[in-house]
Amino acid sequence: NEFTLYDFGLDTNDTRLSTLTLSPDGTTLFGTISSIGSYTNGTVFSISINNQTLSRIYNFGSLTNDGLNPSSLIVSKDGKNLFGTTSNGGAYNLGTVFSIDISNQKETILHHFGSIPNDGWNPSTALTLSPDGQTLYGTTWSGGNNYVGTIFALNIKTTNENILYNFDQRKFYYPTTSLAISSNGTTLYGTTWSGGSNREGVIYSLTLTNISPTVTFTQPTTPVTYSLGKTFALSATSTSSGTITYTSSNTNVISVSGSTATVKGVGTATLTATVAATSNYTSAFATRSVTVKN
Repeated sequence: NEFTLYDFGLDTNDTRLSTLTLSPDGTTLFGTISSIGSYTNGTVFSISINNQTLSRIYNFGSLTNDGLNPSSLIVSKDGKNLFGTTSNGGAYNLGTVFSIDISNQKETILHHFGSIPNDGWNPSTALTLSPDGQTLYGTTWSGGNNYVGTIFALNIKTTNENILYNFDQRKFYYPTTSLAISSNGTTLYGTTWSGGSNREGVIYSLTLTNISPTVTFTQPTTPVTYSLGKTFALSATSTSSGTITYTSSNTNVISVSGSTATVKGVGTATLTATVAATSNYTSAFATRSVTVKN
């Protein structure tokens, strides 16, 4: 049955409302309004599905060089942060990528567009999160080498931005929708407003290369203590499909054969799980410390 969760006031033009995004636990909707709020530069809001309570989380224009006029949001995998873009504002008035901590409603600007050579300008669509939750992908309407838009990737932890593709008037240009990403994180899909053989836009795909994978030790799970003569299995997972191999920093303490570790002596050894590079992913590794006592 149809049910109204919230009625916006007369000061809200519904064409300025973003697409909503749902929290991982399914209890809260998040969205933006592009040009209202305390500074009339846009606001982030949440609404509880159960009690229909709407709260303003953040008003754009609160910080120096803040972004202005936000687009739709996405939620981190753990449900703790929101990520989005603004089409204007920032240090160069070309837009920003931002995150908001839901618990304390604090905004962090992750990137000011225009801050690197040939950067994109004026993003206008929602971001896309990589399957491992480490990278944000998005598009800009303009800027780049050809001034008609870019596809970019931004590492959430380091905030480093990379331009993955520059749109071209001779092919297709002006990206219009959020990107879709394949389940293995190696291909992006999107649409453009113009270009193509009929000059009416295209659906495109972009195969990603040099992606930094994550590697996680699953056995042993924490630094552990073993007795002499013990053998134990090693296992690790990765977002890459590359082959995983294991090594020991001190074979007098722990030797490794395939995915089996054998205790050789007293001391400490660092075990390393390394995933090989593939056509899409770079090599990466994870480590685990093991202590052997009598």
